[in-house]
Amino acid sequence: MDVAAAVSEARQWDRLMTMARLGAIPGDGVNRPALSGLDREARRVLIGWGRELGLTASVDRMANLFLRCEGAEPGLAPVMAGSHMDSQPSGGRFDGIWGVIAALEAVQAMQDAGIRPRRAVEVVAWTNEEGSRFAPGCMGSMAFGGFQPPETWDDSKDTEGLTFGAELAALLESERDLPRRPLGVVEGAAPFAYVEAHI
Repeated sequence: MDVAAAVSEARQWDRLMTMARLGAIPGDGVNRPALSGLDREARRVLIGWGRELGLTASVDRMANLFLRCEGAEPGLAPVMAGSHMDSQPSGGRFDGIWGVIAALEAVQAMQDAGIRPRRAVEVVAWTNEEGSRFAPGCMGSMAFGGFQPPETWDDSKDTEGLTFGAELAALLESERDLPRRPLGVVEGAAPFAYVEAHI
């Protein structure tokens, strides 16, 4: 079996619908703000799926979440794929999250086809891409890429006056069971390549 033939549309759909229930709003939309309780729940669901496949979960200090499928040559920089799990206040069920699910599906399809890649493959979920709770968006990926220091947005507030820095610290505390990894290109963890499927 080749990898393309091992891709399961039904499996992706089931996972998307599981995520869509976390923050579901009328009209088949989703409201799942970054660093919220719903976001934490969605992350744990994703971690569980990854662990079922033998993937190793880790986070960096921006709470970017990674699921690693080790390659045949572990010392090589990984290929990274993913997107984000947070939504707009009335976002769609597929915006962002499909990129994460598609990356996980690619890893599972390779496993099902008996293919072990030369490089590790890492599924990533970036923190606060949408910027609907804390502005601006793309905080996690900007810090990962070295475009802004990670402390830049600590004082950014949501509509309830909660700060990004405090909510980030609370999420990381809730995930203290996960290994902490370096922050992207800033701390020597740059990928070999990155791809993002997005709707």
